[in-house]
Amino acid sequence: MGANPAATTVGNTLTAQAILFDSELIPNLKGETNAFMEFAVKRVQGEGTGINRSFFQYEELGSDLSPAADGNIGDPEYVGQLTQPAQIGEWNNFCNFSAFVTASAIDDVVGNTAIELGYQAGQTISELYSETLDGLSSLDSNVNQNALLTTPFLLSWPVIRTMKNQLVNIGVQPRRDSEFVGAISPAVVNDLANATSTSAQTIFDLLKFTKEGHAKFEEIAGVYNQTTPIRLPGTAVCFYQTPFVHTTASYGSTAYTAYRTYIGGDFGLIGVWLTVPGDTDLGDGDWRTIECKVTENAASSAYDPVATIGAWASYRFHQTVTNPPAYGTLNSQRVRFIDSIPAIQ
Repeated sequence: MGANPAATTVGNTLTAQAILFDSELIPNLKGETNAFMEFAVKRVQGEGTGINRSFFQYEELGSDLSPAADGNIGDPEYVGQLTQPAQIGEWNNFCNFSAFVTASAIDDVVGNTAIELGYQAGQTISELYSETLDGLSSLDSNVNQNALLTTPFLLSWPVIRTMKNQLVNIGVQPRRDSEFVGAISPAVVNDLANATSTSAQTIFDLLKFTKEGHAKFEEIAGVYNQTTPIRLPGTAVCFYQTPFVHTTASYGSTAYTAYRTYIGGDFGLIGVWLTVPGDTDLGDGDWRTIECKVTENAASSAYDPVATIGAWASYRFHQTVTNPPAYGTLNSQRVRFIDSIPAIQ
C-alpha cells in the first residue's frame, strides 16, 4: 500500500482558492520628467494679460570699416528687431470615483491615482519641451549634428565637447553657473562611462591617475538612478538624465534604435506660464513634486443628486514653450543635438 492521499486538496477546496490582495503597492517604473525644462528660461504671464506673448531681440551690427569724412555728418545707422510669438494653451485630465469604490477599495485609490496623474502631467511637460527642441533643426540646420557620427554611431566625449564649442563659437552663453545643460538617456551615459569609443579612452586615462580622478569617474560610471546629474570633465556641460529623449528605430540602415542627446545654452527655449487660479503647481517638472488636486467625500449636487461620484483627482495647467527670436538662419538657435546608437537597446 502507498501513502494515504489527502481527500481534500487545494484543487477542490473553494475556500483555499481565495485571493488576498496585498495592500502595499509595488512601485511602478517611472522615468525623470524634468530634464528638458532645464533648457528653458521661464516667463510668467499675469492675469488679465491675454494668452499671447511676443519676444524680441535686436539684430547684431557688423563692423563698419568706412572712415568718416571730416565735416560730413553722414547717415544714421538702423538697428532692426526680430520677434517670436507664443500662445498659451491649456492641458488637463482627471479621474473620478464612485463613493462606493472609495469606501470599499483596500488602498487609497484616489491618492494613488493622483500620483499617476502627476506623472502624466510631468510626461506631458517633458514632451512639449522636447518636441520643441527637436523642431529647432528645421529653423537652423546646424542644430542637428548627426554628421559628426558614423557607423557604429557611438557617442564619444570629444563629440560632446565639439557640440558645446559650436555654441561657444557663436556667442551662446552658459545656461547657469558657467555650465551648459544637456538631456541624455542613461543608455548613452553607459557608453560614455564604458569608454566604448576609442576616442573616449583619453579622458579615462587621465582620470585613473589620481585619487580625485577616481572619484570623478565614480560620479559618472557609478550613478545608480536617473535623478543624478552627470557632469563630464572638460566639457562644461551638466547632463540631466531622462528616458524620454527622441528615438529613431532602424537608425542609419541598422537594426538598432538611436537615442538623441541634447546640449543647450541660455535661452535655448523660453517657457511661458499663465497663472490661472486653481492651476496645478508643476514646479520644475519633476513628477514627484506635482501634487494634483484631490477632492474626497464630494457633496451631492444638481448634476449628481445622490453623490454617486464621491471623489476625483485632476490636474490643469496653462503654458507654452517656444524658441527665441532670430529664427530661420544658420547659427540662430542655441541648441545642438545628435543621435547615437547605445549598447543598451
